[in-house]
Amino acid sequence: MVNYSFEKYFTKMKTILKIGVLFLISTLIASCKKDAIKDLPTSNAPVFNTTGTIDGQSFELIAGENNAFMHSFTEVVNGVNKFTGKLSDGLIEVELGIFDINIDKANLDILSSVNSSVLGATIPNSPIVKFNKNEFFNESVIDHIQWYANSVFIGTDSAMISIPGIYSVCSFVTFLDGTQQSVCNDVIVGYKQNANYKLNHVFDNDGVAKMWINVQQGTVQDIEWSIDGEVVSNEDDFKSDLEYGGHIISSKVTFTNGVVKTKSIFVDSDINSKFIDDLSQFEMNPINSILWDGKVQLIVRKNNNEYRSDYTGNQSLSVNVQSFNYYGKNDNGNDVYKLNATISSNLKNTSSGTIVPVNFTTNFGVEIKK
Repeated sequence: MVNYSFEKYFTKMKTILKIGVLFLISTLIASCKKDAIKDLPTSNAPVFNTTGTIDGQSFELIAGENNAFMHSFTEVVNGVNKFTGKLSDGLIEVELGIFDINIDKANLDILSSVNSSVLGATIPNSPIVKFNKNEFFNESVIDHIQWYANSVFIGTDSAMISIPGIYSVCSFVTFLDGTQQSVCNDVIVGYKQNANYKLNHVFDNDGVAKMWINVQQGTVQDIEWSIDGEVVSNEDDFKSDLEYGGHIISSKVTFTNGVVKTKSIFVDSDINSKFIDDLSQFEMNPINSILWDGKVQLIVRKNNNEYRSDYTGNQSLSVNVQSFNYYGKNDNGNDVYKLNATISSNLKNTSSGTIVPVNFTTNFGVEIKK
C-alpha cells in the first residue's frame, strides 16, 4: 500500500514537472518574439530609400524591404563631427556624411549649411599646413624639433598635415645645449575659424616676463592666464617675475561670439632665447585654402569594393537638395533629419583606383547630434 501511494505521488510530480518545463519553454519563446518585435528600429521604414545606378548598373534600396536598413549616427573624423546616414541591404551600402561647420564655436550651425546645393569634400593633392623649425624666431638656438599630431610622429624639423581636422600638435624641441622641452597646442586645419589670436612674450631688462595676445580675428571677452597649470591672472597684459628655470605659460581666451581658445608657450627665465612659440603662425597661414565646412562625403560599398567621393581629387560630388527636414529620434535618442536629394558623383575604387560614376535619388536619414 505504501509503495503504491509513492508511485502515484512520483507519477503526479513528473507530470507537474513536465508541464512546468513546457510552460517555461513556451514563455521563453514568447519573450524572445516580443523582444525581437520591440527591438525593431523605428527608422526601418519605407520612408527611406535610394534608387539609381553605379557604374551603369541599377540598384534600389528601400528601408524595411529585402533586409534593407537605415542607420543614422555621428562619426568623429580627425576631431570633427561627421553627421552620417547609412542605408544597406547587406549587398550594397550607401553612406552619406555631412561635416560640421564653425567647429570652433559651441552652438550647432550645421542645419544652415544644408541648402539647395551642397558640394563634396575632397582630399587635397597638397598639404594644408606645414610646420617648419626654420620659421621659429629663435631657430638659431634649436638643434632639432620632432613633430607629433594626435600623438603620432609626423616629421623632424618640418612636418605637414594634409587632411582637415582639429589636431593636438606637439613640438618636442632639443636645444643646442642638449636640453629638451615640449609644447602642445590645438591646431584647426582645413576648416573656417571664427576667432583667433597669437600668444606673445618678452623679458625686460630686469628679467620680468610680459605676456600679451595679438588678436587676429574676433573680439575678446576675457582672458585667463596660467603658469605651469595654475591660474594667476585675468589681466589683458600680464607680467610676472618668474622663478628660475623653464615654465609653461598658457592663455585661455573667450571671445564674444562664443569661441574659446587656449594657447601655450615655453619660456626659460635663465636663458631668454630658449623658448617655444605657440603654433599660430602656421595655423593662420595655411599653404592650401581648402575648407571642409558643411561638405559631404559619399561612400558606396558593393561586392567587397569601397568607392569614395573624397578620393577623386576634385569636387565632382553634387548634392541637389529638395528638402532637409526633421524626421524624429533614432535609437540613440538623437535627432534624425530626412534628406530628399538628387546626387551625382564620380567615385574612386579604393583598391583598383578605377573611377566610376554614380547617380541616384534618395530619401536619406542623417543624424544631427547636439
